[in-house]
Amino acid sequence: MFAVKTMIDEVRRLGNEFETYDVEALLAATQASILYILLQAQYASYLSQDDIAFMVNTLGDMMTKLHLSTVYQSDIHRIKTLTQREWALYESIRRAANLLFVLETLLDVIIGHREVPDCPGFGAVPLPCSRDLWNYECKDAWPHRLKRDTASRTSGKTLTIGDLIKSSQSTFSSDPGDRDSGLLGEAAKWGERVDEFGSLVWMAITLN
Repeated sequence: MFAVKTMIDEVRRLGNEFETYDVEALLAATQASILYILLQAQYASYLSQDDIAFMVNTLGDMMTKLHLSTVYQSDIHRIKTLTQREWALYESIRRAANLLFVLETLLDVIIGHREVPDCPGFGAVPLPCSRDLWNYECKDAWPHRLKRDTASRTSGKTLTIGDLIKSSQSTFSSDPGDRDSGLLGEAAKWGERVDEFGSLVWMAITLN
């Protein structure tokens, strides 16, 4: 099928070139590869196992390079010279990693391969920011929104996928000692302020 072949060829091109990309181009290539994989789902009968493995492995290689090339996992709110452009880049990388977590979780649930609930590899990935900070149509200037968002974090740390998994597990634990009230409060506050994508990530976490 022409559409399938075209997308595979494009992923192959990106896979051959991404090592030469700067961070912004690498992010764009990673986002495009995620989109191609999602689009391929409706053409699964036309794909060979080798094609699927190639696309997934190429995406994994791109995400690994992004991971090694940026400080997206650090508390970027503490960067005094942080610009909106830099923040948007880091946040977009975080969201790409969160989307990969969602896809992996859904595949594990469908295929039935999930054996451990802590999602090694994704635990340290920061959660998506609030809808207020991500919303580019907001009338408030971005620096003011960033300051407001930073001030709202009572713990002073950036919540991660691992934190939300731990919070979700402790909520359903029968042992009161397993519950971290501070973490539960931060998770609840994050949940109240997320956009639709953040809600998708939270739903994926409840599947663990």
